[in-house]
Formats: sequence, structure tokens, C-alpha cells
Amino acid sequence: MPSVSTWAGFGSVLRQWLSEPARPKWFNITMAVLLIVSLWRCYNKRMSGFVSISQKIAMTAKKAGKPKANQMR
Repeated sequence: MPSVSTWAGFGSVLRQWLSEPARPKWFNITMAVLLIVSLWRCYNKRMSGFVSISQKIAMTAKKAGKPKANQMR
């Protein structure tokens, strides 16, 4: 189980490094910023690929050479 040992070693080093009083504050700020940046990137990536149902119908109709759903009666 080398991965467990790696995480345990990393945790031990991090505990020693965070034992200084000022470091936990900056560690928490850094982690918060990284979390916000990653959520922002995920949100933007999701929204850039967003296609509404009406747009999907129009694209499907265009590919098939059929009129759009709102033009059919």
C-alpha cells in the first residue's frame, strides 16, 4: 500500500509545517482560493457547454432537413 504511506508521510510533514502559529491562517486562505478557482472553472466549463432543449431540437431538425418544431402545426 504505497499510496497510503505517501499520504501518511505527507500528513506528518504538513502537521509539522503547520505547527507554526501563522502558517495555518495562510494555508486556509490558500486552500479557500484554490477551491473557489476550481469551482469557478467547473461552473464556466459547464455553462459554456449548455444547450437548451429548443436549441437541440433546432439542431436536430437542421441536420435532418426538417422544419423546426415551432414551425410545425
